[in-house]
Amino acid sequence: MSTPRHLPLQVLLLLAVACSGSSSTGTPHDGGDSSSSSGGSSSGGSGGGSGSGSGGSSSGGSSSGGSSSGGQPPVEDAGPPSDGGGLTTFGAVHTGQYNLGPVEWTGSFTNSCGPYASSIEAMEGVYLAGLDNSFNGDGSLCDACILMQTAKGKSIVLRVITTGVSAAPTNADISQEAYSVINEGENPRTMTWQLVQCPDTGTLQYQYQTEANAYWTSLWVRNGRAPITTVEVMPTGSTAWSALTRGTDGTLTDASGFGSGAFKLRVTGMDGTTVTDSFPSFTPGAVVASTQQIE
Repeated sequence: MSTPRHLPLQVLLLLAVACSGSSSTGTPHDGGDSSSSSGGSSSGGSGGGSGSGSGGSSSGGSSSGGSSSGGQPPVEDAGPPSDGGGLTTFGAVHTGQYNLGPVEWTGSFTNSCGPYASSIEAMEGVYLAGLDNSFNGDGSLCDACILMQTAKGKSIVLRVITTGVSAAPTNADISQEAYSVINEGENPRTMTWQLVQCPDTGTLQYQYQTEANAYWTSLWVRNGRAPITTVEVMPTGSTAWSALTRGTDGTLTDASGFGSGAFKLRVTGMDGTTVTDSFPSFTPGAVVASTQQIE
């Protein structure tokens, strides 16, 4: 894990930005194909709106808790990354080019981290990104945020909701709303991006797959402020934590199931913080709000 660092004070306002992102191999799935159409079954982010094109549009059901700030525009001209108080960043800075989608909640392409409940879409906003398979092909960055800064000095925080194959591994596709904010007609559209703490848009959200059951349980953990590294379960009657298996679409699955009784979930973020939640049971397809957040 890379040591977090901080950005200058002037990007603190980025925290007001609303950023925006289905099953393990061989298991049931309720999402879409990551390369085309708005239905079907995802096999792990080989299309999903994160290609290398410069135009087009892309893809994407109920919750309690959380708040939406999706309509707020990002802050521009924040300056280059540097050490000093403010927004927490993670890992390396990557240099590439940004392109206009398709990256959307709904459209002609389905994002590979979906499907998303409408309540999650409202929380995570309209400033969206897709990364190359070399970064998010394993689903590990679904719903994480990146700070993108262009060679023209424009900055924006984007929520990662899809993957694909781009002309260069460090390129990224972005939504129309994000493109409209940062693009100044430059060519090439040179930028840098780095994993960053997401804006505060509410608590963690647990979105269960519609096919989940007591003997095969699968879910997404949405709306985290830091990238999520591990999710573990402790079913009733057990005293040990068991790590869930991450799918290429960001799902987290227990192939043996949580059982029909109470259980605990423990979520660990890239920032090192841990959240533990207890539940009496779960409902397939439901979105359940945590009272906590990884910071």
